[in-house]
Amino acid sequence: MNAALTDTFAPVRRIALDAAATRLDPSLTLEWLESALLDRSRSVRDIARHHLARLELPIDVVGHYRDSLPRPLRSRTLAIALAGLRETGGPRDAELALGLVHHERPIVRRAAVRTVAALDVVNHLDRLVAMLHDPSPTVATIAAEEIRPHASTVGLDAFRVALRSAPGLHNRVATASLAFGLGKWNSLLVLLETADGSDAELKAVVDRWLRDWLARQNRAYSQPTTVQLESIRRALAANGDRLEGDTRQGIEQTVAYWSPK
Repeated sequence: MNAALTDTFAPVRRIALDAAATRLDPSLTLEWLESALLDRSRSVRDIARHHLARLELPIDVVGHYRDSLPRPLRSRTLAIALAGLRETGGPRDAELALGLVHHERPIVRRAAVRTVAALDVVNHLDRLVAMLHDPSPTVATIAAEEIRPHASTVGLDAFRVALRSAPGLHNRVATASLAFGLGKWNSLLVLLETADGSDAELKAVVDRWLRDWLARQNRAYSQPTTVQLESIRRALAANGDRLEGDTRQGIEQTVAYWSPK
C-alpha cells in the first residue's frame, strides 16, 4: 500500500488512497489522507478531502492549508499548499496568498497570483496588475491571464500606465495582451497605440495580434462609439506607417465602414 500511495503516477496514488480510505479503519488512514492534502495532483487532493469529510475525521482542511503557508516548506510544497487554499478557501484567504506574491521562487509567486485571483480578484486587481512587472516571464504571463477577464475594470488609463512602466519585453508583452479583455474596439485602439515602434520585438507581437483582430472582427457585432472611432483614427495616423501594408489597409477599411457617411 505504501508503494502505491507514493507512486509517481497520480492515478495510482488516487486509486490507492481511495481504496485505503474505503476499506481500512479510519484511524489507519488519517495520516495518509492528511499527507495527501499536499499531493502535487489535484485529483489526489480532491479524493483526500472527500474522504476526510465523509469520515468526519478531525482535520480542518482549510485550516491545514492556512497553517502550511508560514511553515518552512520546500517551494514546490508551498505552491501546492497555495493551490489547496485556492481550491477550498474564501475571499479572506486571499490576504494570506498576497503575502507570498513576492516570494523568491517563481513557482510560489505563480501559485500565489492564481490563488489571489481565484479567491478575491476584484479587491486585489491593483496588486495583480503590479505582478505584470514580475522578473519571471511565467509569473507575468499568469498575472495577465488572471487579469484579462477583468481588464475593463482595470481601465484604459491604468493599462497605459502599466505598459509604459513595464521593465522588460516579457512584461510589455504580458501587459499588452490585456488588450483582448478590453472589448472589440478598445482592444484595437490599445494595440494600435502599442505599435509605436519603440520596441521592435513588441511591435512584431502586436502586428500578429492586429492580424488576428482583423481575422476575428466579424465574429461579434459591436458598433464603435464616435469617441472610439476618433481615437482609433488618431492612433492609426500616428502609428499606421509602422504596420504591415495589408494590416493597415484592413484597419483603414474597417474604420471607413463604421465612419458616418
